[in-house]
Amino acid sequence: MTVFPRLLICALSPALLVAGLCQAAEKDVPAGPHWAFIAPVKPASAHTLDELLDKVRHERGLVPQAPSESALWLRRVSLDLTGLPPTLEEQNALIAQDSPVARRRIVDRLLASPQHGERWGRHFMDIWRYSDWYGLGEQLRFSQKHLWHWRDWIVDSLNAGKGYDRMIQEMLAGDELEPGNPDVLRATGFLARNYYLFNRTTWLDDVIEHTSKAFLGLTMNCVKCHAHKYDPFTHEDYYAMRAIFEPYHVRLDAQPGQPDLEKDGLPRAYDLYLDRPTHVHVKGDEKQPVTSKVIPPAIPAALAFKPLQIAPIRLSEADAQSRRGLAKLVLGKDKAKTTREITSLKALEGPAETDQTRYLPFPNQSTGRRSALARWITDRQNPLTARVIVNHLWLRHFGQPLVASVFDLGRQSKVPPLQNLLDYLAVELMENGWSLKHMHRLMVLSEAYAMTSSSANAASVNRERDPENHFLWRMNPVRMDAQTLRDSLLHLSGRLDPRIGGPTLDPKSGDKFLRRSLYFNQTFDESNLFLETFDNASVLDCYRRPESIVPQQALALMNGQTSLTSAEVIARRLDQLGDEAFIRTAFQTLLATRPGPEELKSSLEGLAELGTKQRARTAFIHTLLNHHDFVTIH
Repeated sequence: MTVFPRLLICALSPALLVAGLCQAAEKDVPAGPHWAFIAPVKPASAHTLDELLDKVRHERGLVPQAPSESALWLRRVSLDLTGLPPTLEEQNALIAQDSPVARRRIVDRLLASPQHGERWGRHFMDIWRYSDWYGLGEQLRFSQKHLWHWRDWIVDSLNAGKGYDRMIQEMLAGDELEPGNPDVLRATGFLARNYYLFNRTTWLDDVIEHTSKAFLGLTMNCVKCHAHKYDPFTHEDYYAMRAIFEPYHVRLDAQPGQPDLEKDGLPRAYDLYLDRPTHVHVKGDEKQPVTSKVIPPAIPAALAFKPLQIAPIRLSEADAQSRRGLAKLVLGKDKAKTTREITSLKALEGPAETDQTRYLPFPNQSTGRRSALARWITDRQNPLTARVIVNHLWLRHFGQPLVASVFDLGRQSKVPPLQNLLDYLAVELMENGWSLKHMHRLMVLSEAYAMTSSSANAASVNRERDPENHFLWRMNPVRMDAQTLRDSLLHLSGRLDPRIGGPTLDPKSGDKFLRRSLYFNQTFDESNLFLETFDNASVLDCYRRPESIVPQQALALMNGQTSLTSAEVIARRLDQLGDEAFIRTAFQTLLATRPGPEELKSSLEGLAELGTKQRARTAFIHTLLNHHDFVTIH
C-alpha cells in the first residue's frame, strides 16, 4: 500500500483507523497492530521472572551481578514495602540466619504490616492525583473537603489485599456497586478530587485524561480537538468517553454523629444529570457544540474487544438521599449561621449557584455508565490495564519501568526490551485475583531484586552492551522519595507516631505532628516545605516522580530541624557504647552496612576532634544522615 500522509489515509478509510493500521508520517511509529493493543500471554519459553531475565541476558552475553549483602537487601525490601528502614535487631537476625525461607517470612511480615498500606498508598496517591481541597480563601474551587476519606480508603484497601480490579471498580462506580455502603463510597473520592467550580468541561477533561492515563496508559486528552496523531482514536471517541461521565456530579454526605459538614463529611460521586446529552465540540471548543448529533457513551472502537454493557441502576430512597442530620451552614449575605435539616449537600455547579438550590432531592436512579466502564477496564480481555499497573509496580521496586512512558502505552510507545517479562507479570496479576501483594512478593523475592546495585567487579561486557541496565544485570540504586526520607528520620529516632488515618495535618507545623508524611495537607497551593525540597508529588499529575539534585536538599538535611533532632536522639540512644562499638552500630543502623577499616579509622579520629562526647556523637550521626548511602536505597 502506498504510504500517504496519515491524516489523509484516516480520512479516506475510517476502517483502517479502527483497526489501528493508519500509518503515521513519523518513521518510528510502525504500521500494523500495536503490541499494547494485543492481549498479553505468558511466554512459553520461561515460567518465572528470573528465568525470563536469565534467558534474555544469556542471549546478549550479559553476566548478572552477585547478590547484595543480607542487611542491605533487608533495608531495600523494608523501605520498598513499608517506607521504613529495618531495626538493628531485624538486621542481625537475618545476618545470623539468612535463607529463602527467612526472606519469605520477612516479606510476608512486611506485607501484613499496616505500614505497607501507607507506603503504597502514597504511591497510588501520586498516580491518582490526590489533592486536598483548595481555592481562594474559604471558596472551594478544586477537589472536595474531607477528601482524606478517599486517602484512608486507599490505605485500607491495600492493607486488606483488595484486588486491583475491585479497587478500580469502586473508585469509578462505588456509588453504583454498593450505594448504601459508606466504606465503598469513600472510593469515589477519585472522581470527587477532579471537581472544578468554574467550568464543567475543564472538570470532565481532567476526568477523561487521568482515568485514561492512570488505568489504561492512553493519552485520550490528545483527541479532544482532533483525531489522535498516533493512536487509532477519533475525535468522536473522546466525546463518547465524556458521555460515560456526563451524568456524574459530586456531593458531601453527613457522617454519623457529626452533622456539621465543615468539620467532617463524606465526599462522593453520584449521577445527577441523568438525561444530559453529550455533543462533539468543534476543535474542542465548548462554545461550538454540534447539537445535531447526540454522542452515546462508548469506548474507542479500536479497543472494542467487547462493547460497554450499560444498564440503569435503581436506587432505594436511602441510597438516593444522603444521611439526614443537622448541619451548620452559612446562609445569606450577613453570613449568619443557622441550622436546618439537610439531605450533600450537592457541590456547587458554579460560583453563581446559591445554597438554597443545593437541597433538592437526589435522583433515585443512576445511569450505570461508570460501572459499565469499570467492568470493561478490568475485563480479563483488556490488553492494557494489567500491563499499566505492573509497569508502575516494577518502576517502584526496580528503579526503572519496563515501558519508558508509564502513562502512554499507545503507538508512540516502542516495544519494550523486556516485553515478555511485562506480559508475564500482567497475566500473573490477572490469574491471581489481581492481587497486588502477590505481585510485590513475586518481585521482591526474585534473584533479580536481590542483586547488588554496585557495578564494581562487573563483567566488562555488561557496560559495553547494556550501559543503561535495560536487562537488569544489576539492581538500580534509587534515592528515597520525600516521604520515605522524612519518615525514616522519625522512625530511626523512635519518634514516629504510628497512628493510621484521619484528617489532614497542617504542612507548616514542622515537627509538631510526628505522623507519617502522607497525612500532611497537600494541594497546589500548600504542601510541606521539606517534602517539596525532595521532589514531592505534584497534585496536577505525578505518574513518575522527578529526581532532582539541588543545593537546597543538602541544606535541608544539614540544617533542618527534623534531621538535627533525629541525630541528637539517635546518639543518646547509643550513649552506653564505647566509641568503636558506637561507630559500628551507627553504620549498621543507619546504612545497613559495616564500616571498612579506613572508615572506622577516620571515624574514630573524627570523634576525637569533635568536642565533648555527646556533641561529637550527635555530629557523627548527623553526618551519616547526610551520607549518600543513607538517602539512597541500594
